[in-house]
Amino acid sequence: FTRKDRIRYPLDIIEIRNAVLLSDSLVDKIRQFRDGRLARIIADETPITLHPHGKFVVHIVPISGLYPTTQIDIKSIEIKDLLPLGGSGCNYRINFDGLLTYQCNQGVPACNNYLQLFRNGAIETVDSRMLGNIIKWGKTIPIDFEQQLISFLKSYLKFAQDIGAELPIFVMISLVGVKGYAFHGGFAEIDKDSLILPDILVEDYNSEPALFLRPAFDTVWQSAGYIGSPNYGDNGRRTENSTQPLL
Repeated sequence: FTRKDRIRYPLDIIEIRNAVLLSDSLVDKIRQFRDGRLARIIADETPITLHPHGKFVVHIVPISGLYPTTQIDIKSIEIKDLLPLGGSGCNYRINFDGLLTYQCNQGVPACNNYLQLFRNGAIETVDSRMLGNIIKWGKTIPIDFEQQLISFLKSYLKFAQDIGAELPIFVMISLVGVKGYAFHGGFAEIDKDSLILPDILVEDYNSEPALFLRPAFDTVWQSAGYIGSPNYGDNGRRTENSTQPLL
C-alpha cells in the first residue's frame, strides 16, 4: 500500500491484508519455488555451466512477484544494478526466463556465478567462486562470505526499490554441495550436503542487511561447529574486526 492507501484505508484492513499475504499457503508457494530451483541447481540444470564444487545460492521473491499479472520490463533494466553474487563485472543476455547476468574467465569452460532475473521480478543468484579455492585450501569456507552477502543484498534492495517491487520481500539463502567443508582451522566439517538457511522477510527498504542476515550467518557457523558468527558483538551489532571465532 502507498502512503495514500494508508490514509484511505483503516489500519485493521491493512493488517488483515498483510495477514492474508503472509499466510501459510503463500509461504509454502515461495518455498516450493525455492526448492524447485535448488533441485535444478543440484542437477546442474543451470542457465550457464558453473564450477563443480560448493555453491552459495540466494533466492529473492518480492510479494508482487506472486501476482499472475506481474511482468518486469526486461528491456529497461540497467545491467550494472544486477551483478551476480560475488561478481565485480558481468556479461549478460536476455533468455526465456528473463535477464541473465554472469561472470566467466576467458578460456575457462565453467563460470564463476550468475544472476537470473525472472520476468515476475524474482531473482536467483548462484556463486561457485567463494567455495572454489579447494586446490589451495581444501574445502574451506572463506571468512568474508558474510560481507559478500551483505554487499549483494544492499545492491539488490536498491534495485528492488528503483523498479517499484512491492514489500515484503522474501530472502532465502542456501549452500549446496558443502558436505565436508569447514572454516580454515575450524572445529568441524559440515555434515550435510545442502544447508537451507532460515528464511528472511524484509519489510522495509531501509532495513540493514548486516542485521537481518545474522540468523543465516549464525546457522552457517553453527553447521561447522561454532556457537555462531564471530562478527557480531553482545549488542547484536556487527564488528568488522572480528576474525577468529570462539566456542
